[in-house]
Amino acid sequence: MKRLMAVGAVAAVGMGILTSPVAVSAAPQANSPTTTTSSVVWGACPAGYPATIQCSTVSVPLDYAHPYGKKINIVISRAKATGTAAQRQGVLFVNRGGPGGTGVAYAQSVQNRLPTSLKQAYDIIGFDPRGVGLSHPIYCVDPATFYQAPVPDPIPTSRRDIAINTGRSAQYAAGCLSKNGSDVQFYNTPNTARDMDVIRAALGEQKINYLGYSYGTYLGSVYATLFPTHARRFILDSNVDPTGVWYDDNLGQNVAFDKSFHEFLRWIASNDAVFHLGTTEAKVSKAWYGMRAALKKNPAGGVVGAAEFDNAGSGDMYSDSTWPALAQAVSDYVNKHDDAGILAQYGPTDLAGENGNTIYTVVSCNDQVWPHNLQKWYGDAAKQYQKYPFLVYGNLWFNMPCAFWPYGARQATRVGSTNVPNILLFNATGDPATPYDGALNMHKALRGSKLVTVTGQFNHGQYLYQSKNTCTLGYGNDYLLTGKLPKTDVTCVGDPHPTPTAAAAKSQAKAAPGLSNDLPGRAF
Repeated sequence: MKRLMAVGAVAAVGMGILTSPVAVSAAPQANSPTTTTSSVVWGACPAGYPATIQCSTVSVPLDYAHPYGKKINIVISRAKATGTAAQRQGVLFVNRGGPGGTGVAYAQSVQNRLPTSLKQAYDIIGFDPRGVGLSHPIYCVDPATFYQAPVPDPIPTSRRDIAINTGRSAQYAAGCLSKNGSDVQFYNTPNTARDMDVIRAALGEQKINYLGYSYGTYLGSVYATLFPTHARRFILDSNVDPTGVWYDDNLGQNVAFDKSFHEFLRWIASNDAVFHLGTTEAKVSKAWYGMRAALKKNPAGGVVGAAEFDNAGSGDMYSDSTWPALAQAVSDYVNKHDDAGILAQYGPTDLAGENGNTIYTVVSCNDQVWPHNLQKWYGDAAKQYQKYPFLVYGNLWFNMPCAFWPYGARQATRVGSTNVPNILLFNATGDPATPYDGALNMHKALRGSKLVTVTGQFNHGQYLYQSKNTCTLGYGNDYLLTGKLPKTDVTCVGDPHPTPTAAAAKSQAKAAPGLSNDLPGRAF
């Protein structure tokens, strides 16, 4: 699931031209570990990226079945280890999710969050995956026209509504195919994992360490499956269910997001002295859906209608740190007829945002064949909507381009089919984007892994992102520093929801939170 409207500031520079680093070429076999004597030459990153990181490019095959055919360039970054040669433990690849999330600037973001001992130990390696940002970006539609707000309400009330939204999904798929031709079939998770191994070889490393969030857990598990001898220490946080790629995983999201939304409503009710939307969940829900109906009839600023309001709500379910601003925006609209707060939640999808949407769609559609029977899509959505209405139809139309997709693997990569190294997993029990049951399935697939369960927590992203939680930080830091896994699966208690004040909520509501490149997993 991805918010369609907002993009991060750093992502907007994704069309910059990288000129100083030298490209490194490698052409591995399709399914074998990579070896090469090439070396990376580091240089400055484009304007707009942190000056503290270095960048380079690595050339990879578009199609690994034809390694000496067409090449594309992958842009990588390095936040260099701060320690001595004796303290250094190698490279730590990082991925914040997606598919479609940018990663070049993310190397610095992760290093900033690490304790000194880990800053000293690892070169943090970020990268824009194939098709993303600086790495041969691809697009499906013109964002200025396709996302012109307000877009149609995703929740249908007639057959015409269904036809309109189905048509938009078909139009998006057609745009992907017409703009990119048959090359589009080679943008998938296994090829991105193979790209990572080319990068590993170009860096001269025998093994990599890895920290991946959300979709990044699937990418990391696929890499460890394809290249088990090149995987050292892997942390997978907020885990994709590898058995549900990707149709079933989205059905699971619909349930989990709805549960998070109800938690949000209860939280607002418990803070009625601040938001004045009602002292019960039912009263707050009535205010929320009353506002949605009003926005559908008269979009705020002419742009924030029902769909845009839904996107703001679903985007803010990823982290309760954004709840105060959203709740205040709703309060201002309902109680004061002030739409400034909800307008601040909106940002039009630009070219960088469309690039993220494109890769989400293309990779998702290519990883495994989706159902082509539209009646199955409609039937599953209608059934879920009766109990879990919050996300169902927005998620349906966003993923339905895959119903019109001519490519796709017959079977997704079977994670854990080879002997993978011991891996540390984190997952919150209330995570909306990667439900907890998926983490249990990932844990089962990756034999020898250990799972850190975070209870009472509804946020997406645990290790490094719940900064006050010494329990999750302790397990993650110790593992990356020493390789020591817990003897058994363990539990950490999640951080409590924020306690808002009227002044703080009001201040936050005035500024658009958008999609931060510092947060994990905002795409899947």
